[in-house]
Amino acid sequence: MFDVDYLEKIGPFGQFLAEVIPGVVGASTGFVTGGLPGAAVGGAKGTALGSLGAYAARQGLSALFGGPPLEVGKAAKDLSISTAFGAVPIGVPSRSVPKAFQGVYEKFPGIEGREALQDVILNGGDDVTSKLAYMSEKYPDIIITRAEAESMLGTKGAKLQAMVVKTTS
Repeated sequence: MFDVDYLEKIGPFGQFLAEVIPGVVGASTGFVTGGLPGAAVGGAKGTALGSLGAYAARQGLSALFGGPPLEVGKAAKDLSISTAFGAVPIGVPSRSVPKAFQGVYEKFPGIEGREALQDVILNGGDDVTSKLAYMSEKYPDIIITRAEAESMLGTKGAKLQAMVVKTTS
């Protein structure tokens, strides 16, 4: 009757909702109480708690109905990735970003932009020339100045990365 088995999509969709809804609530609450850093921390915490709850429910249902056990190693890796993405301040107004980083931050809009910015900070090299070369090779459509590339180095780069990813210790 149906060409597609929609029932197999319920589990992944439930996992997605269990991560996103608490992540959005945490990010919103965190932003109200702590600004941009609060949004990142709240988003990460909400996503992590939602993911843990979903994994626990999945394992319980799987045991109840005789399904396969949860792959703990894969679940731990997935949890760390989803938590990191939960910390990305999507939707946070750019005016809440410190002035020192606004220029470079606004050149990397949206999820893909923040991921690209994170990539350049982490993998673009240790000096301005390397960052600019990496940018021109991997992201030729995004043009940054030498000063903006310099903001991705050393302590400034660490602060920018912390602002983008919001993984604070």
